[in-house]
Amino acid sequence: MRGLRFLLSTSAISFLAIAGLLAVPAAWARPQQASTPSQSKPDGVAPPEKKASGWDPDLPQRARPQQAPPPFIGPYAPGEVFVSDGVGLVDVFKPDGTFLGSLNTGQPLSAGMAFDKAGNLYVTTFIGLLSTPPVGVVKFDINGNMVGPFGNFPTSDDNTAAPESILFNQAGNAFVGAATPAYLQGCSPPEVTSGPVPAFEFDSNGNLLNTFTVMGQCRGTDWVELLADQKTLLYTSEGTSVLSFNISTNTQNPDFADNLPGFSAFAFRVLPNGNLLVADSSVVVELNSSGQQVMTYTPNPAATALFALNLDPGGKTFWTADLPTGNVFEFEIDSGRQDITFTTPSASASGLAIFGEKLVGTNNLMVMVAGSGTGTVSSTPSGISCPSSCLAPFSQNSNVTLTATAAAGSSFAGFSDNCTPVSPQTNPPTCTVAIATTDVSVTATFNASSGDTLTVNFAGTGSGTVSSNPAGINCPTTCSANFASGTAVTLTALASDGSTFAGWTGGGCSGTGTCVVAVSAAVTVTATFNSGNSPVTIGIGPGSSPTATTSPGSSAVFGLVLTALPGTTGTVQLNCSSPIKSITCNIVPSSITLTGKAINVAIVVETFCKGSVPNDVPTPGGFGTGIGLMLVALSLGGAAWTFKRRPRWAVSFGMLIIFGVGMSACGNLAKSPSGSVTPPGNYPLVVTATAPNGGMSSVNLMLKVQ
Repeated sequence: MRGLRFLLSTSAISFLAIAGLLAVPAAWARPQQASTPSQSKPDGVAPPEKKASGWDPDLPQRARPQQAPPPFIGPYAPGEVFVSDGVGLVDVFKPDGTFLGSLNTGQPLSAGMAFDKAGNLYVTTFIGLLSTPPVGVVKFDINGNMVGPFGNFPTSDDNTAAPESILFNQAGNAFVGAATPAYLQGCSPPEVTSGPVPAFEFDSNGNLLNTFTVMGQCRGTDWVELLADQKTLLYTSEGTSVLSFNISTNTQNPDFADNLPGFSAFAFRVLPNGNLLVADSSVVVELNSSGQQVMTYTPNPAATALFALNLDPGGKTFWTADLPTGNVFEFEIDSGRQDITFTTPSASASGLAIFGEKLVGTNNLMVMVAGSGTGTVSSTPSGISCPSSCLAPFSQNSNVTLTATAAAGSSFAGFSDNCTPVSPQTNPPTCTVAIATTDVSVTATFNASSGDTLTVNFAGTGSGTVSSNPAGINCPTTCSANFASGTAVTLTALASDGSTFAGWTGGGCSGTGTCVVAVSAAVTVTATFNSGNSPVTIGIGPGSSPTATTSPGSSAVFGLVLTALPGTTGTVQLNCSSPIKSITCNIVPSSITLTGKAINVAIVVETFCKGSVPNDVPTPGGFGTGIGLMLVALSLGGAAWTFKRRPRWAVSFGMLIIFGVGMSACGNLAKSPSGSVTPPGNYPLVVTATAPNGGMSSVNLMLKVQ
């Protein structure tokens, strides 16, 4: 990065170390004017004040310090512009250029930036590796609070690679491009190159996964980008090329583009159509997928070192910034028109990011909360955690499940029509939104409570509707409503074609048809619809809940109850399905002989905190050996026995035993049968009861892993 190059040259580092001026603002350190920008490349940077005898080395000591900018207060909003000002600060602006405040990295310099799916901001520090311990990247949460250093950069690269750019792939891993301290003046590939240089890959926790050794050009791996295939790493090296490397095979690809018009190519971005936008000295050039130049964007006022470049969330415009002046520009991609221009307080810009910028191969999902009440909305896969993080990118042509949880004193009224409610509905309610090839917005409405809340769940393999009198419940669209305390919210169930209504559970309801509920405090009623004509019904047991919370390596217990129509005999088979292999279900008992009475059933769900199966575990998904197996046997046997006598106590008894198992899970129990740790998230489980006549009934459960 030429605007910061003097800080890393041998002579400059020695001078600054002696003078104690590692935090000299980059605004005092600007490139020399090249006589012919298309051919000449300035080698060093020095203060802009010039005397007859040359540059004044004492200027940094005599320069007037900047006034401290106001701190930025989050959370971040879509479209906000984040600009590294070269002195360790990140200035935040509204899209119209209104200055909102700054984030302080605590480092001498700040450069490239990127956001992860959760809205956290990561800032490269360029010369941060000179500090002890090395700090190559700094992390901020979505509210602008400093989290701390990110990434364990290898010390062997301290003096050869300075982190300058960062991006995240669709799996959530971070790729960091690093410039070399020295710039090869006049380098002209393929005759002269900077030789092998590193690029780094970290997991979401900052653990180093890979160091890729690639061919440099003039200055390391400077700025990096991934193509939609998630295996082609493109990078610039402050030369006249965009280079390419295959991270899956560890092989160098042919250059993506050569002979760019400017003297140095810096930041760049891949467009949804496969074209590239490259900040190329005084202009931004658009290259097609074959590397040919198709358009040029020229800023006004003129720029000498366009250094940063990011896409706007809408996908129709892009932002770029001039390093030595701090001028920031927004351009329309199709027309080439320059829309917005503003200048940073420091008059320097060494990096740029836009909150809500889409990753390659993804589209943004935005959740908007409406209504007079409050609540939270989370997503599976993770990314949305509204109201703190209400925008996140998700892979194109994928589905995202949203879960709404009303806050105390509020009730959930429903999702917008473009998010399809799960059928049967769960508690808390969920819906599925399709992420196709464009951005999507979903509205979740919460109403302020004016009384007590009645919630209706859909259980079973069939479908139907539940309405209330007085009005309020119209499930599956609106499954929760508030009523004055003490109100008696006649519920009426109507099965869809091909389904039958099997009965009510909870709220004092029983039988079929209508149900009268006395609303006092929070009341939950489950209506079960079966597909076809099933004589058995599986539902939530008395004193139990359809939702359980656990942690990786621990277990959870659900209490269910099986009922049958009068005169039904034979054996019922129970099965439990899990959405991922690192969660296993154990049903006790799994085969039930009908007796004409309600039968209680325990479901034990196991999670894993180890990702490999040891040789001494003979059965995948088992509970291991020794004390772990004994405790689980006691738990299942005790839960089943207790259910027969006192169903309300069974869950408590089982969970106490399972808690003991969970505490030792990482040490004594089996590892995940899938070879992976159970990640945090919300996981829907389905327990199905198959009757002797083949009819089926099911109940939906929710396991929360934290």
